Amino acid sequence: LLARQLYARICAATAVQTAYRRHRERSRFLQMRCAALTLQAHFRGRQARIRVARIRSAILLQSVARMLTQRRHYLQLRSAALALQCAFRQRAARILTARIRAAVHIQKEVRRHLCSTRYQKLRRAALLAQALA
Repeated sequence: LLARQLYARICAATAVQTAYRRHRERSRFLQMRCAALTLQAHFRGRQARIRVARIRSAILLQSVARMLTQRRHYLQLRSAALALQCAFRQRAARILTARIRAAVHIQKEVRRHLCSTRYQKLRRAALLAQALA
């Protein structure tokens, strides 16, 4: 009887110790798992931030490259537009100069004709006055 009671106590003590050790190890395991998950989350977050920074750098590089390409294209178009404007203005200036020369020529001819007509009248009048005198 005494051996049976002793055996029962030993089994009960063993069961309590087993439960305590299980609880203690389970708590340690859960703590370590939580710490590992936290470390993994921080590491993954850091890796994600690095990837985002690389992507942003790539986007910035692409943006600058597109900007330079577009600026070069714009400057070519602007240069072509300026050349066309210059040629158009030169042509307009040549046409205006030709019209002004034509107008000056017409004015010169009209003045020459008027002067010639006045001279002829004066000459006739002078010849008539000499003939009558």
